[in-house]
Amino acid sequence: MASRTEKGYDFFAPVYEFAEGPFEYLYFRDLRRDLLDRVYGSVLEVGVGTGRNLPFYPSDVEVTAIDFSGNMIKRARRKAVDMGISNVSFVRMDARDMGFECNSFDIVFSTFVFCACSDPVSAVEEMVRVCKPGGRVFLLEHVASGGLLANVFVSVINPFMKTFLDEDLKKRFGEKLEERGFNVVKKEDVLGSHIKFIELRKF
Repeated sequence: MASRTEKGYDFFAPVYEFAEGPFEYLYFRDLRRDLLDRVYGSVLEVGVGTGRNLPFYPSDVEVTAIDFSGNMIKRARRKAVDMGISNVSFVRMDARDMGFECNSFDIVFSTFVFCACSDPVSAVEEMVRVCKPGGRVFLLEHVASGGLLANVFVSVINPFMKTFLDEDLKKRFGEKLEERGFNVVKKEDVLGSHIKFIELRKF
């Protein structure tokens, strides 16, 4: 049975890009571009959504993109066709229970996904599992912020996100990873303190 989060994303898929458009074009596009500059080899994107990252995939990598929302996958696949992108395959799959073998990908990454995940630590465990030894896991995520303006903004929109998409933009995500013993090699604030880039290394 589909979860409330999955149903919410299926329902809002047609208008999702429009709703987040101002933030995407003012802020998020540059963050996505910077992250995708770091990928190589075989790549797994967790939570592809409507395909916001598609324009920034390097042409010399092979990408597998997953999402638990069937409607999101449909929109991302259509966008890839419209853009002439042929180096990506799409699979409907839950990040917490991936059907890939261990050590499958050089790079595993997600962007703005785990605020909508009920168990983000389990999802990251799966990301590390399917990453090759020596590979890297990149996470670009909303986190709880210490900044006044960011907190005011998040406090205004968070009730809507929780109600309709089961998202929580105030999760303390990075701290949980370190507490669980993940090999966090980089953790930095980007765009103030509300968005964080986290890099994990698998040995």
